[in-house]
Amino acid sequence: MQRACRIVFVCTGNAGRSQIAAALCQRLGGASVIVRSAGVEPWDHLHPMAVKLRTERGIDVSPFYTKHVTAILDKTTDIVITIGDPAKK
Repeated sequence: MQRACRIVFVCTGNAGRSQIAAALCQRLGGASVIVRSAGVEPWDHLHPMAVKLRTERGIDVSPFYTKHVTAILDKTTDIVITIGDPAKK
């Protein structure tokens, strides 16, 4: 059996875009991916528009919570996807 690809989505606040991207990637990839998200300046809550969008579209982001990128540095990662210039730096 092939091991799952480990993917991290990094954005500025980890309050919406990276959360939704991670949830969609998990939905599409199923057991073939392990997905996390983080931010370089994480908020303490999800952005209200992200909550509205996920509710309207049926996107489950409940497994994800806002966190700083340093919280996942100890995890092995195959692919890092940055969303926005602050995250890229």
